[in-house]
Amino acid sequence: MNKKAALLAGILALSMAACSQSPASAPSSSESESAQTDFKDPVVIAVHLGNGMGQVAFAEEGKTPEFDNEINIQSIVNTVERGSVVELDTKADENYQFLKWTKNGEYYSADARITVTVTEDVEYRAHFISTFGYEGKAVDSIDQAKTIGDVLALGYIECGTTDSKFGIVTEKDGVAYRLMADISEADMQKIFDLDFEDPDYNKKYCDIIAPLAVTEITNLTDMIPAQSELDKLIGKTGGELIEEGYTCGGYNTEDKFIYMTKAPFRYFMYYEGEIHMDQDDEAEAIKDAKITGVKYDAIENALDF
Repeated sequence: MNKKAALLAGILALSMAACSQSPASAPSSSESESAQTDFKDPVVIAVHLGNGMGQVAFAEEGKTPEFDNEINIQSIVNTVERGSVVELDTKADENYQFLKWTKNGEYYSADARITVTVTEDVEYRAHFISTFGYEGKAVDSIDQAKTIGDVLALGYIECGTTDSKFGIVTEKDGVAYRLMADISEADMQKIFDLDFEDPDYNKKYCDIIAPLAVTEITNLTDMIPAQSELDKLIGKTGGELIEEGYTCGGYNTEDKFIYMTKAPFRYFMYYEGEIHMDQDDEAEAIKDAKITGVKYDAIENALDF
């Protein structure tokens, strides 16, 4: 990447401040947990944020979930009687829009408010996607996308350019896609010349990228490794995974897992053994940790620019 393209990529990264936080740096604002008393057959329902920024709310059947006007609730853990029906709701923060609920890591619903029956310990996550504020209409099917403008209303997971390519990662109906387009030097210069302080920045940016013709569409969800493939990593050390091209994005020594990325995906790597906390280099810190379990988490570095 030449100097101009590198600078442009940095400008885009800054201008799209709505990009999701890394998992290691996105703690919940508040958490509640009811005591496991007065239940003959208690189960736990955990409601958290996934990617992006927003709030979650919880209510028993027949009641309306209410959002706290003073505290941005991002995590709720409640004990309920097995078979209880509860209401979950969520809303996006500024510069985000609601995308989906997942249940135990699997796609569950595209409705912001859902009614669920709790029959076992379960985790629901509300996911959000960054938005351009684009007022155009998205296509009904990604396969119909002819220009970048056809998907801008869906929001983006990742977005950026190289010297001659524009890329955007988005999601529709629980499926993530990467779309690529050619971008001219003249259009790159137009983006480069935009003023971040301009209140119409996003509109002007979208006016430049919307007409770009889509040259490639990749279904990223189809590329997620099967669990049987991920299980082959069990027994390896963090150092061995680094040698295989994984990168460490942080770790949790209390729950004993490591965030590791290998484009275009991020994983939870559960481990046993020692993390060398005295090492500033995360790759050195995890080198002797032995992997005991692996779970797919999210898309990360899908553009890999």
